[in-house]
Amino acid sequence: MCRGIYSRDWTRPPKSRSQIDFRTLEPRNIPRGIDFLLTQECRNEAKFKRLAEAWQADTATYSSMAQIAMHPAYQNIIGMGKDALPFLLKQLKSEGDEPHHWFWALAAITGENPVPKQSRGKIVEMAKAWLEWGRQSGYVKLG
Repeated sequence: MCRGIYSRDWTRPPKSRSQIDFRTLEPRNIPRGIDFLLTQECRNEAKFKRLAEAWQADTATYSSMAQIAMHPAYQNIIGMGKDALPFLLKQLKSEGDEPHHWFWALAAITGENPVPKQSRGKIVEMAKAWLEWGRQSGYVKLG
């Protein structure tokens, strides 16, 4: 869960804190009067979630992988660079046996492709290969 940091000047947290939607929260739209700072990781997570939701909703009926990967939200995720890796891999892990096509983004960001030749085109095996790469690279924790 994404957590924020309160300003040192505060003696108590804001009353409306529970009403803050962390998926869409960015510094420019923090409610007025709420001195709530988000860590960079938290901002990255919120941005990733917002982009991933838009990408998945908009491309659900697409059949072309090129169209899916060229969607502006997907391209913005790639543009996040290595900051997106923990969230990409966490998302891939959470999708279990029905992973989305995060592989293009992972390869574009890392410059690597850990998927063995015999697993290419087999989505679940591709996901497992990337998750293993994530474990070995320190981006995915066991469990």
